[in-house]
Amino acid sequence: MADRKVSKTVDDEAGTIAFEFATGENEVVDVSKFTAEIQKQLLLHGASQKLGDSYSGEDADKCHSIFTGVLKNLVDGNWSARSGGGGARISQLAEALSRAAGEVIEICVEKLSGMDEAQKKTVRDHPAVQAAIAEIKLEKATAEAARLKAELGDDVAPLTL
Repeated sequence: MADRKVSKTVDDEAGTIAFEFATGENEVVDVSKFTAEIQKQLLLHGASQKLGDSYSGEDADKCHSIFTGVLKNLVDGNWSARSGGGGARISQLAEALSRAAGEVIEICVEKLSGMDEAQKKTVRDHPAVQAAIAEIKLEKATAEAARLKAELGDDVAPLTL
């Protein structure tokens, strides 16, 4: 189990979650054994967490469009469309597509949400989109560096090795 304290495995078909602890103990949770009220609370908590995670760490002006894209995916029955499969996250990919195509981000989020992974890869691999992704990453890194400099101020001793 490497360096993890606990490993989880979700079995959708069985409706169970298996927990394997680093100490060797194992527990399997069967959610059908919970009361209807607890199942409802878990459902609401999960929906709140999934939707809230969708825009975590994003700029405030992008949160709503990211949220609505993920909500649409969930309503359409697509749980994992938030990510572009190991590359740029859809929010970043949508922003890059918006810049490269000169289209509003909401349209790009909607277009991407209807694409399969191969189609998203084609978009991601386009040179104009790749350039836009690089610009976005640079902007975020520059903003983070400025934030850290402002937070740390001039009182930080230089690093010596």
